[in-house]
Amino acid sequence: MMFRRILIPIDINRLGLITKIIPIVKDIASINNNVRIHLLISPLFPIIHGISGFITGYSSSNILIKSIKEIENHRLTMLSDMFCFLQERFIVHYVNSEPADIIVELADQIKADLILVGSSYPYQLMPSWIDLIETVAINNSKIPVLFIKNK
Repeated sequence: MMFRRILIPIDINRLGLITKIIPIVKDIASINNNVRIHLLISPLFPIIHGISGFITGYSSSNILIKSIKEIENHRLTMLSDMFCFLQERFIVHYVNSEPADIIVELADQIKADLILVGSSYPYQLMPSWIDLIETVAINNSKIPVLFIKNK
């Protein structure tokens, strides 16, 4: 089966989780020029995006928000560099709500053929949101989900 659309949820806080996914994507992209990779990205600190409008009157809060956005932009640049081999074949989607709900919804919307998830669970004491979506994705998706463990 040739995959045409692959969804990869990415936790911007844990870019290391996708290191084992990249070679798989490269292999798929090398044999299929029509593949489109959809990257679903969560913000660095989702709460900041939600409350930034309420705390803009405080200069220290503005500095914090600015610093977080700079870190986020740096990580997005790193992410873009990781997938540069795809050139124009990847599309970025951003999550500002509960990622677990959005993953299955977006996968259905884009008619994804595969969801690739980088995971460290159960190796980490504090799993990331990407680790916690495993149950949701497996139970709620009609689309094949491939979990790539990073340990």
